[in-house]
Amino acid sequence: MTWTPSRPANNEKISDMGQTVFRPFWDAIQTASDGVAADQKLLQWGINLIDRASPPVTGPNDPARIETIAGDVAGVVYCKTLMGSGLELFFMNSHDPANVIQLTKGAPIIGAIGETFIPGGVLIKWGFRVGTGVQAITYVTEGLTDFPSTTLAVFLSPVRVVGGAGSADVVGGSLTNTGFSFRLLSGQSTFWLALGN
Repeated sequence: MTWTPSRPANNEKISDMGQTVFRPFWDAIQTASDGVAADQKLLQWGINLIDRASPPVTGPNDPARIETIAGDVAGVVYCKTLMGSGLELFFMNSHDPANVIQLTKGAPIIGAIGETFIPGGVLIKWGFRVGTGVQAITYVTEGLTDFPSTTLAVFLSPVRVVGGAGSADVVGGSLTNTGFSFRLLSGQSTFWLALGN
């Protein structure tokens, strides 16, 4: 007997289905397989996760380590609310519960100026600045958010419309969580990309 989506019927009790019917249903849920060789997967319409930072969840916001049989690997995907970014998604490996990986952080901003989050904790911001000489990039002024900790690295790509190559450098000591400064030595404008956490 394999998974039968039509059972239980509207007027049928699970207790009346019997072990020979119910057992394959449970196996299909547990193994994510419907038992049919041509279609070895059980597809869900969606998974609903409760916010671990809100009732009825009590205690720590991160779940406890999953106890597994020796040699087994298990993972937990869960969500909780973070201050400033709302409901976010996380992953925990049962063999290393202290190493929680954050999978989402707010909605990305996609455009000529934007920012996004890479699972694991690195944030990327980018933009374009017209002008020569020393230029100060302040993330909030650009319509972005500050890095929670600091700017780790900045990459510059100067644009020179007429002849030759552009040249730009980051002003030493200017990397902070709120922005950075660079100097456009030759060229008309600069694309910039910043990495931070």
